[in-house]
Amino acid sequence: MYDIPEWSIHALSEAIITQAVKDYAKVLRRGDSASGGKEELERFFHSKLFALATDGYPPELFIARIKGGEGRVLKAQYHRSEGQKRYRARRKAQIQL
Repeated sequence: MYDIPEWSIHALSEAIITQAVKDYAKVLRRGDSASGGKEELERFFHSKLFALATDGYPPELFIARIKGGEGRVLKAQYHRSEGQKRYRARRKAQIQL
């Protein structure tokens, strides 16, 4: 089996969440609900993958804050969370080895 560093898994989940926030904000700005993108992204925010990646952050709050134009603020708060601080410390240690 592959030995995948934990920091790479966190980096991947961070990238997925960040892209979902950007995509959802774009769909809301364009009012493009006909494409099904809005519903698909809302399903993602309510998924088990999202819950695991955000340590159980409430999806309704996440969606409400994006709708309120707080996508950037939300992203910044996610990056400053304790989990992200630990992730960055582990990643820095991995890089220095």
